[in-house]
Amino acid sequence: MRTPLAIVGVGARSPLGLDARSTALSLRAGRTALAGAPFAGAARDQVVSGVVPTLEWTSTGPERAASLALAALDEALAAVPARLRDEGIAVLLTVSDAADPAAAARLASAAVETRLRAERDARPPLVEVREEGAASAGDTLARAAMLLASRQVEVVLWGGAHSDVASGSLAALAHQGRLFDAQHLDAVVPGEAAAFVAVVDPVRAGRAALAQLTGAGGATTAATPFDDTPVEGDAMVEAMRQAMAIGGAPAGWVLSDAGYEALRLREWEMVQVRTRALLGVPYRWDALPQRMGRAGAAHLPLAAAIVAASFEVGHVPSDSVLATGGTDAGRRSAVWIRAVGAGEG
Repeated sequence: MRTPLAIVGVGARSPLGLDARSTALSLRAGRTALAGAPFAGAARDQVVSGVVPTLEWTSTGPERAASLALAALDEALAAVPARLRDEGIAVLLTVSDAADPAAAARLASAAVETRLRAERDARPPLVEVREEGAASAGDTLARAAMLLASRQVEVVLWGGAHSDVASGSLAALAHQGRLFDAQHLDAVVPGEAAAFVAVVDPVRAGRAALAQLTGAGGATTAATPFDDTPVEGDAMVEAMRQAMAIGGAPAGWVLSDAGYEALRLREWEMVQVRTRALLGVPYRWDALPQRMGRAGAAHLPLAAAIVAASFEVGHVPSDSVLATGGTDAGRRSAVWIRAVGAGEG
């Protein structure tokens, strides 16, 4: 994606602060949102997790992801100006779930389409839902830019939803030896979240723009948590270079999806050395999973929503921000977000 887009609305549901603005303010205030899940691990110790407290524990992973997606969608759509909201809308959603990603994607797709059709009498929405790993953020946002440039729609809601805080999902992580506990520190802290970012053509945004989504990129690495292939950082470096290809001020803030797994932490150590020209001196690095557990497919839209909300309220350490993320299958993505007007002469 090389065509800048204007962010005109955001929505989120996260353990850190629930909606987008509260999540942004809580992150800047240094808050963490890790709690004990009411499930026992293999050693009967309580599972550390990032939980959205408004959901019942009895709901399954796929149901939780769909519920989170709807709440974030409603918030983002309500923020879009009426003159844009009443025209053509597309939803590009990516869903992940540790136990049953296909079921989560089906439920989320049906829920989103039903919600939009019930509330809109105008043109039917275009809804495309993928499982995590099917496309990078660069691919998805290039699709968004194409839909807007061709005037097939006037607003694209780019989003993600994830939950692995349910007994089946936790059991899947435990079976893989990746559930964080006293015996597995090089592991995943399960979490859940959803977020949507409403983007439009910058010309149509006018004064409604909260931020500009300036670039996105993606690449694939062979290193995964399931084999011994050494991590090199090449894919993340390439994704970042694609995202920032047009040049401009280095990123002074990075929102990463690196948690406690050594593979991803080693990767970032290599990446930051090889991308010094893209990063500010100094720069702030926030690893969202270390605050609220893994966000999976929701991470990049959530990071973009946090940045846009931060610009809106003035709590932001830099006008140039990178969000970076990766999947268990080795896909790496980067999204570059700047303040409105940044880079203009």
